[in-house]
Amino acid sequence: MQNLMRIITEKTGMQIKGSQSIKQKIQRYLQEHTCTEQQLCNLLETNSLESKKEWEQLVDVLTIGESYFFRDTGQFKLLRETILPQLISQQRKDKTLHIWSAGCSSGQEVYSLAILVNELLPQWHKWNISILGTDINQKYLKEAQQATYSDWSFRLDEFKIRDKYFYKKNNEWQLKDKIRTMANFRYCNLHRDKFQYQNIHLIICRNVFIYFSSPVVNTIAKKFALCLASNGFLITGHNEIPSYLKIPNLKTTVFLESIVYQREKASLTTNHTKITQTTPVLHKNNSLLHIQKLLDAREHYKAIEKAKNYIDADDSKNLPLHILLAQAYANTGEYKTAISLCKQVLAQDNLMIQPYYLLAQIAELQGHLEEAKVFLKKIIYLDPRQITAYLELSEIYKIKKENENFIKIRYSMLELLQKLPDDLVIEGKNTVKELISYIKKETQSK
Repeated sequence: MQNLMRIITEKTGMQIKGSQSIKQKIQRYLQEHTCTEQQLCNLLETNSLESKKEWEQLVDVLTIGESYFFRDTGQFKLLRETILPQLISQQRKDKTLHIWSAGCSSGQEVYSLAILVNELLPQWHKWNISILGTDINQKYLKEAQQATYSDWSFRLDEFKIRDKYFYKKNNEWQLKDKIRTMANFRYCNLHRDKFQYQNIHLIICRNVFIYFSSPVVNTIAKKFALCLASNGFLITGHNEIPSYLKIPNLKTTVFLESIVYQREKASLTTNHTKITQTTPVLHKNNSLLHIQKLLDAREHYKAIEKAKNYIDADDSKNLPLHILLAQAYANTGEYKTAISLCKQVLAQDNLMIQPYYLLAQIAELQGHLEEAKVFLKKIIYLDPRQITAYLELSEIYKIKKENENFIKIRYSMLELLQKLPDDLVIEGKNTVKELISYIKKETQSK
């Protein structure tokens, strides 16, 4: 299969080597099309119409189109409260706003962005607005243009958009034309194509780089940087651009919700209250960084004292600071206070994941395993990519001898991990490859 994998990588940039799940998909593809690997290679390397159709079918098999509206609530809150308001403010004179969703799948991300623009800029029709979605999968692009979705696409409908922007059509939901006409969709091979787009104010490319090797990621990120307007933003999935890759012309800003890349020298200047409530930047002298350093040094009582001083001064609405304070209390054994702080944070923002992690850990330490399971399931519901939550939940199933649930969640983990690069480090501990090996070995022993 080496020759076929080489052709696929050269054409799409996808890193097939080491991905067992993709290899299995290719094997099934060959069986279903009743052709040999060599026959498929010969066809794919031609420039015929038949070859083009074969590529479309193969790409459809290799890519993952599962998506939903406002996927990753943290990043979308960052867009809603900080990044898009910043862009709208700086573009008010020109009344021009260009947004590109690269790797848009079946359109949920593109239309989520269109809905945000509609809500933040009610007079958008007086602007020159372009919201572009591109993908390598032609089938997904056709689905995106139809803009018809099932209930499953609204499973984290935090902003209650379904009933406002969609209407029932048979057993599905059809997007209203007001939003649908804001978006355009085109084919684009990020690896091979030369990008023709210029002066883009916001590029979002999430859950795409996981397919590529670091050199390919580096090349595509450089091409994105050249497409961005001055002060334009690039947002990727979490940890999808390795920290050792330095992209020319892009500066990095770290938010609690996400790392954001920005063209040239510019900084966010949104309202201070909004920043501290949901997206505090980790600057050198920031209160969060100070407390985190104290916790890392195991100086928990100093961390409590300093955190309380910050809260009493000007960070009283800084929810992440309250979480660190709760962590400090938990580390000193004052679980009741830590639990109370976590609940206070969740009362203001019940979509934050960190409080649920801390509550789960405390519940486990107190022997309340059923309660811990509830918190961990909540984390997975909010963000299905939280590998640590899967691990901790599976360990509880193991302790309670719930073998069926243990095996089920371990297979869910394997499916998730096999979509990631083998050398990606999870939670600063093990690589994806090491975790897959460990999970397979332990699951087989059950």
